[in-house]
Amino acid sequence: MKSILTVLFLLLVSACGAPRECDGADVDGVMCTERLTREYVIDPSFTPEQQEIIMQAGDDWRVATAGRVALRFAVGTPANITPEVSPDHVGYHINGTVRLAPDLSGAKLRNVVAHELGHSLALGHSTSRDELMWLEALGGTVTPADVAHFDRLYAERAP
Repeated sequence: MKSILTVLFLLLVSACGAPRECDGADVDGVMCTERLTREYVIDPSFTPEQQEIIMQAGDDWRVATAGRVALRFAVGTPANITPEVSPDHVGYHINGTVRLAPDLSGAKLRNVVAHELGHSLALGHSTSRDELMWLEALGGTVTPADVAHFDRLYAERAP
């Protein structure tokens, strides 16, 4: 039963398409005409500090896009932000799930999460080392170039 619920939840999360209309003053008073909303459930095995950093990375996308991206978080199960030990990656996104090395913390965790959330928004890797979506997620946060990639991608998807 749990696996069926996980599949249904992931289908719901991945079914989100182009940005949706919002009505005037929206998230934290940011005015917008379109918004893409995603919902994530953080695995409760992350520490409270890690959970907060994961949510901050989502807020980085909201701020950088002036409210056009609204990422909402809860802690629970089934989760689509989970810890996973991988010899090859500190984080990755696959089939609607963000998987993170369980020992990440601080700025590195925030950077990796923001990068993987970019993938969950359908962004690919960048060719510029200065952007968050660079292949190796070197550091920093959402850049104006990342936002421009997001805007182009969703402008192409709009009806």
